[in-house]
Amino acid sequence: MAIIIGNIIGAGIFISPKGVLLYTGSIGMNLVVWALCGLISLGGCLCYLELATVVKESGGEWAYIKEGLGGAPAFLAAWMNTILLSSSSAATCLASCQYLLSPFFTCGIPVTVSKVTAVAMLWLVIQLNTSSKSTTKILNLLFLVKVLALASIVVGGIYWVVTRGTTNLNDAFAETTKDGWQVSLAFYSGLWAYEGWNVVNFATEEVKDLKRTMTKAVIGSTVLITILYLLVNISYYAVLTRQEVLDSDAVAVDWAVYLIGDWSGIIVILVGLSTFGSVVAGFFGSSRVLMAVAREGHTVELLSMISVKDNTPLISVFWRGVLTFTLIMVGDISALIDFFSFCAWLFYGLSFLSLFILRYRRRHSDNEEIFRVPLIIPAIMLLIAMYLVIVPIIAADNRLPFIYAVIIMLSGLLLYLPFVLKRLEIRGFHRVTVFFQLLCRVGLPDKDV
Repeated sequence: MAIIIGNIIGAGIFISPKGVLLYTGSIGMNLVVWALCGLISLGGCLCYLELATVVKESGGEWAYIKEGLGGAPAFLAAWMNTILLSSSSAATCLASCQYLLSPFFTCGIPVTVSKVTAVAMLWLVIQLNTSSKSTTKILNLLFLVKVLALASIVVGGIYWVVTRGTTNLNDAFAETTKDGWQVSLAFYSGLWAYEGWNVVNFATEEVKDLKRTMTKAVIGSTVLITILYLLVNISYYAVLTRQEVLDSDAVAVDWAVYLIGDWSGIIVILVGLSTFGSVVAGFFGSSRVLMAVAREGHTVELLSMISVKDNTPLISVFWRGVLTFTLIMVGDISALIDFFSFCAWLFYGLSFLSLFILRYRRRHSDNEEIFRVPLIIPAIMLLIAMYLVIVPIIAADNRLPFIYAVIIMLSGLLLYLPFVLKRLEIRGFHRVTVFFQLLCRVGLPDKDV
C-alpha cells in the first residue's frame, strides 16, 4: 500500500490543479473532475486486480497485453514504456526542482538551473534504486513525508475556512467552460496526478497471498488518495482565488506564502521530498517491467540481469536513468505530461481489452484465487481510455506531441520484426553483454524474481 501511495502522491497534486482549472474554467467543475479522476483510477485498479490474479507475472501492461493480444502489441507497450513513459519521471524531477528552488528565485527559475538540479536528483534516485533494502526504507520514510505534506495543507485550509470564511468558494461553478472537448485536457492533468495506481502490478510475482493483499492495497489506496486530493484542492481554493491559481507556477508555494508567510519554506521542503519520493517509487516499478520484458526476449538480455550483490535489476535501473536524463534535457513539464498521458492511456485501453479476452478464455474456470470485476467496469474503462486517447488530439491546439508519440510507437515495429519475431542477432553484441555484465557485476537470475 505504501508503494502505491508513494508512487501516486508526487508532483501531480501540486502541479495539476492549475491545468485542471484552466480547462474546466470554474472551481466547482474543477473539483468534479478531480473526483471523477479518482473514480476512474479506482475502476482501473479493479480491472488490474483481476488481470494481476489471472496473469501472475511481473510486467504490468506488457504482461497483460501479451497474454490477451499477443507479442506485437505487447512489444509496442514495452517499447513505449522504455522510451516515452520515462517522461513521467522526467516531468516529476523537473516539478520537484521547481518547488525546491522557488524560494531562491523570486523572478523565475532559470531553465539551466532547473535542469541541472533535476539531473542531480535523478542521480540520487538511481543510487537509491540499486539496493532493495535502501529503496524500501526510503519509500517508507517518504510515505510519511507525503502524508505530512498533504495533512499540513488540509489542516491549513480548515484553519483558513474557520478564521476567514470561504469567500473564494462562493458561486463555485461560475465561468465553467462550455467546450466539452476542453474537459478532456482537464482529465489529462487530473489523471496524471493519480498515475501510479497500477504500480503494485509491476511486481505481482513478489506478492504473497496476491488476491487478499492487492485487494486491500489498490482499493484502500485509491479511496484514501481521492479523499485527500479533494480536501487539498478545497484548501487551495479556500486560500487562493481562481485567478491566483491560474497565475501560479507552484500552487502549494503560493498557498503557503499566503497562509504562513515566512514559514512557507517548511511546505516547500515537504512538497519537494514528496515529489522526490514519487520518482523513487516510479523507478522501483518500471525497472522491474524492463527486466520482465527482457526475460521474454523482447529486448536485450542485459536488461534481464540482476545485481549479484543486491538482487536488484541494476541494468534496467541504469537504462531508465539514461532515458530520463535525456528527456529532462530536451523536454518541459507540459509536453512531458502530454506524452506520458497519451501513451499510458493507449496501453491502459489495450489492457482493459485484454481483460475481456482473458475472461472469455477462462470462462469455465472456477479458481477462487481469481478476482472477478463486474464486466461493466472494464467496459466503461475501455470507453474512457478511447476518449482520453482520441478526444485530446481533436481538442489540443498543438497536435505535434501526439503525432510524435504515434510515430515513435510505430517505429517499434522496425525492431520487433527483425530482432524479436525473426530472432536476428547482431554479430559481436554478445561481447558487449559480457563486458557490461562483468563491469556491473550482474547475472541472469537462477529463477524468476
